[in-house]
Amino acid sequence: DVLWLHTLKYNESCWQAHNRYGSREFNRGNHAAALPHFERATALRPDLAETQNNLGSGLLAAKDTKAATSRFREALRLSPDILAIQANLGRALLLGGQNEEAILIYSELLKKTPAHAGFRCNLGITLFNAGRIDEAIAEFKQAIEIDPHFNEASEYLKVANEAKRNLQ
Repeated sequence: DVLWLHTLKYNESCWQAHNRYGSREFNRGNHAAALPHFERATALRPDLAETQNNLGSGLLAAKDTKAATSRFREALRLSPDILAIQANLGRALLLGGQNEEAILIYSELLKKTPAHAGFRCNLGITLFNAGRIDEAIAEFKQAIEIDPHFNEASEYLKVANEAKRNLQ
């Protein structure tokens, strides 16, 4: 913190100091404090996927899914192969209720990392939200197979099974 704050005191236009200090605040859970630094870093260096992605994360934490989705799309345009950015876009789409596109994103991520329990769970959530309950159940089961201690997947599996029983 001392390094980045000192840098900003003497060079307010240092994109990296804004980006790094914003990241430190964000990782501590101080999302509101991080957001202006991410905005400034992105204004200074809009050509970097890193700044776009961090701003997207800050906006998503502020529950602005539309703006976050836009930033993640720009980050992917700049660096299309970074899985973390793809995952962030998937999460923003999921939270924004854009189920069909989120399903595509998570499906693509799982082609690259089939044993990622978190992506499986998020795909399951998105499928469930889209009314595709049987497919969601299958994804939750696979997530639990991968990580038997994945409580979130277990809870969603219970919800999906209950929803399926209620439909019958």
